[in-house]
Amino acid sequence: MAPNDELAAIQAALRLQPQSSRGEVVTEAELAASLGTAAVADATDFATAAQGALADTAVQPADLTVRANDGAGPYTAGPVVKIGQYATNLRYDLTGDVGTGLVAGGSPNYENVVGGNLANVDTATSNLTGAPALTGEDGNWAFVLAGYDNVVNGWASVVSGFHVKVNPGANHATVAGGSRHTVNAASVYPTVSGGTGHIVGGASATVAGGTTNTATGNNSTVSGGNNNQATGSASTVSGGSTNTATGNNSTVVGGNSNTASGLSSTAIGGQTNTAAGIGATVPGGRSNTATADYSQARGYGAVATNFAEDALAANSFATPGDAQASRMVLFRQTTDATASDLRLNNAAPALCPENTTWAFRALVVARHTDVDGENATWEVKGAYKRDAGNTGALVGTPVVTSLGANGGNTWTLTVGSYSTGNLRLIGTGEAAKTVRWVATLDVTQVQG
Repeated sequence: MAPNDELAAIQAALRLQPQSSRGEVVTEAELAASLGTAAVADATDFATAAQGALADTAVQPADLTVRANDGAGPYTAGPVVKIGQYATNLRYDLTGDVGTGLVAGGSPNYENVVGGNLANVDTATSNLTGAPALTGEDGNWAFVLAGYDNVVNGWASVVSGFHVKVNPGANHATVAGGSRHTVNAASVYPTVSGGTGHIVGGASATVAGGTTNTATGNNSTVSGGNNNQATGSASTVSGGSTNTATGNNSTVVGGNSNTASGLSSTAIGGQTNTAAGIGATVPGGRSNTATADYSQARGYGAVATNFAEDALAANSFATPGDAQASRMVLFRQTTDATASDLRLNNAAPALCPENTTWAFRALVVARHTDVDGENATWEVKGAYKRDAGNTGALVGTPVVTSLGANGGNTWTLTVGSYSTGNLRLIGTGEAAKTVRWVATLDVTQVQG
């Protein structure tokens, strides 16, 4: 019979016939007073042999090392607490001039240290070896709450995780978990929420998770994914893999190997897309490039090189852009009878790339804005080519068709070329009349 079973049997017998040696009835209180409370306790109140073995190996309060000292630095005086034999605040230990702080956790040769050697993190060498002397605010208000192999050399920072490095000058940093993160020097209010291998820098940069992501632009964000970089100010990569947002205010919304390098540019998913112009957009697809400002390239292998050009491709012969269609909007305002080019962004006519042929169609509208009643519209069809260099020229004679006009105006529309490769839509108005001209230019493009 097991010991606990024997004890239970004895207790049961005693409760049934509690008598003294003189044959008198004995109460439980008298029995407990004589033999101790164990004599009247239930068997389930006692540890089993297996539970006792666990208790023998458990961490005992005496095994915990809690060292609390009063910080005496020139900043915020308060307790400097170290919990565990592998938790160290070297600045306090060496100079004693550090303010409030707390360090816990750590392990042999992978200590958690305020003021340790950053070069030793994630190596077999102790973080205490070759540690620098912190100065100024560095090391103050540092809280390393959990994990091991963390070194915090900045100030006013909170770290929980593994193999985390906070460089000198970094302040108000938060690393909530994960491993192998780096907070760059002089970073202000950076945040790493989890994951592994992240780098944050600048002001208010955030990496929310994932693997080996970088957010170093001021107010930049990488939400997750793998190997993404947000280095422009206020840039964002929402996920995906190997995406880069280098332009200020740029955004990459997932996908793979996409780049938003222009100011306020956007690449929305897809693969190997590039939005390089100011305000340029690639709405998905593959191998599309929007290099011109406010341009858009979509489909598979489209290239937009003119201002606000909307390029569409469905694959290519050999290189992106060699088989595509595009649309552009040109405009001009005239106040006299001088022949004037309709221009993109009111700057220049549409430019044909080298080694390219266009079949083009344009719809043109003109309106007298000083008074009502004078309008004109045209349709233009033709072909244009540009070989290498300044060889732009019309192919054949374009067809210009009036679609309607009223008010007795004498406005005209003609087509021309600059040798640089600019296709010209030329409007001629009237003296003392403000005429606004707008054209949509559609081109079908082949290169090679």
